[in-house]
Amino acid sequence: MKKTLATSFLVTVGVTACGPPPEPIAVNPPPPPETVEPTPDPPEPTDVDPPPPPETVEPTDGGEAGNLPQPGPNDKVVTKKDGTCWVMPEVDCPPPPATCNPPPPTQVACPEEQ
Repeated sequence: MKKTLATSFLVTVGVTACGPPPEPIAVNPPPPPETVEPTPDPPEPTDVDPPPPPETVEPTDGGEAGNLPQPGPNDKVVTKKDGTCWVMPEVDCPPPPATCNPPPPTQVACPEEQ
């Protein structure tokens, strides 16, 4: 009887282990990968002021005023370390975040009172 019971057990285990495969469980397929479109380069900012042009020192004849214009009576004249005189234009700039791009300084003949 023990032998029959053991054989019956082995047959049951064998049929269970070697039986038909289990039915697959319904699984939703993974979503297709998203296509990532390349992002275009951002446009160049248009509200940024270009850098001011470099100051150019016009040649003078041996330190003389030469053909340089005379400053106006209301012009703000600044004398640089090299002895040249420049008119700094006065510009009313709007408050931030607006930007302001004043014109460059203009070299003028130094006033005689210096």
